[in-house]
Amino acid sequence: MDALAITHNPLAEPRLKQAISNTGTAALAHTGAAGVSTQCSLSSGMWAAAPDDGTVRDRPGTCGAVASALDPSARELCHPPPRCGVLGGMVFATAMSRGALPPTDQRRRVIGWIMNQPEPLGHLAELSVAGLFGVTDFSFRLDLKEPTLLTGSNGSGKSTVLRMIDAIGTGAWQSLVRMPFNSIELAFEHGQACGVYRRKPDVLDIRLNDESFVVRRDDFDPNAMANISDTEIMVLLPGVHPTGSGMYEFRGGYLDRDDVLRLLDSRGFSDFTEEKAPLAKFVSDFHLLFITDQRLVVSDERLEAMRRMRPTRMANKTAAELSARELGRQMQQALSAYASESQRLDRDFPQRVVRAMASDEEIPVGRIEELLRDVEKERVALQAVGLLPRDLSAEAFQDLPLHEPNVRPVIETFVRDTRSKFAVLADLRDRLTLFVEFLNQHYENKRVITQPKEGFRVEIEGDAERMVSPSQLSSGEQQILVLAYEVLFRSEPQTLVLIDEPELSLHVLWQDTFIDDLARMGNVRNLQFILATHSPSLIGGRDDLKRSLDAAR
Repeated sequence: MDALAITHNPLAEPRLKQAISNTGTAALAHTGAAGVSTQCSLSSGMWAAAPDDGTVRDRPGTCGAVASALDPSARELCHPPPRCGVLGGMVFATAMSRGALPPTDQRRRVIGWIMNQPEPLGHLAELSVAGLFGVTDFSFRLDLKEPTLLTGSNGSGKSTVLRMIDAIGTGAWQSLVRMPFNSIELAFEHGQACGVYRRKPDVLDIRLNDESFVVRRDDFDPNAMANISDTEIMVLLPGVHPTGSGMYEFRGGYLDRDDVLRLLDSRGFSDFTEEKAPLAKFVSDFHLLFITDQRLVVSDERLEAMRRMRPTRMANKTAAELSARELGRQMQQALSAYASESQRLDRDFPQRVVRAMASDEEIPVGRIEELLRDVEKERVALQAVGLLPRDLSAEAFQDLPLHEPNVRPVIETFVRDTRSKFAVLADLRDRLTLFVEFLNQHYENKRVITQPKEGFRVEIEGDAERMVSPSQLSSGEQQILVLAYEVLFRSEPQTLVLIDEPELSLHVLWQDTFIDDLARMGNVRNLQFILATHSPSLIGGRDDLKRSLDAAR
């Protein structure tokens, strides 16, 4: 049976192969690790199978996101798709009966190309570069808790170093071949290392721990993978999500199909050889976001993606306006997940109440009162950032007969359900809170309000009827808005964020607090930062964070 398997649990591989052998079908397996939350409603050990025609049998426990990989007509997706089970030991075997992959022998070679879940990379601990522009060598350790400040005069190579790291983190090896350096080495805090060495002008030797790979400066042939399906793209490029409009979302940005094919080719998938699988896995695990000095310029790809998702006039939209639209979409997606969780909990609420009432456990009044205080605190925080209606009151929790022993199990079950529902919104709530606090701290006579419909709006302080369009903000105001949006809403946990010239258009007073502001925003997702700057105001007295390229010459 021809199948492509991806597993984060090597012990599950025999079960997968046995299932394929037994059923004679493209099998789909779930081997969730006990006690590990996967943001997925499957229980451990559930299996589902699909016949050769690619449709999905109605089998209890089939994960919607995985089912849709076999049957594109499936509508029920996990949130956030398609990452369910990454921490839980999921195993997928996706049917390859539609002829989109290379021949059978190559498919079989690719089976299990990610058979082991590696240790997390952790933060980037050390960076070494030799032969930058043919003249500069340097090596330094990076700060793991606060932003590292890459300094140097104009032309010293600060931006080039950021582009080199970005090329490695995104697997853009063809771009890296063209950059002016002899070698670059990255060492991560958990022991993994990646080095890129120029063997010839058009040949790079990439060394990942104890393995070596060769990349040549070859012309890209888009016809080599012209027939690859979106399902297979999601399998080979974790994090790339089709938008349903011919565009793909990747790490907060947007790619068209040619961009995706180039990304596949740069990561060694044009021939689907298993030898480059460790390199592709490294790139997948290396979460990176590059915020360039052109951050107020909207790319054609991003405009096209937003135009297809929302058929309105987008041609003249600014980066700040698009940030508002994209944030609104994220809020709506979170509220959809909240509604799904609410429905799930409400369905079996009566059964759980009956079980709680039948229990012999004595529920202390103080425990319920503490839960009620927590729920009220969370409700207020969610309302403050627009994730709950502002007219939603706490009346449901007032004047409850807490001293009635028979009523306490009902109250506790209801309150715990409410907390579980609110928990779906907690991560986005924290980031929205930081976003609003940061901007309102710096904006003068203006106030930022977040809401699902528009993402955010800017009001004149003291007059909620007067609003300012994001495009009407000053250049400095738009700069910090886009920076905050990129950091808080386009990064994954443990992302390395590269920022080129963060001081652009910023008032010196804003620059004075920027390092602290950035560190505070980064804490919510355990981010790491490298900033390329030559602003004395931004650097302040933080010489401990400076890494100078001038000193390396």
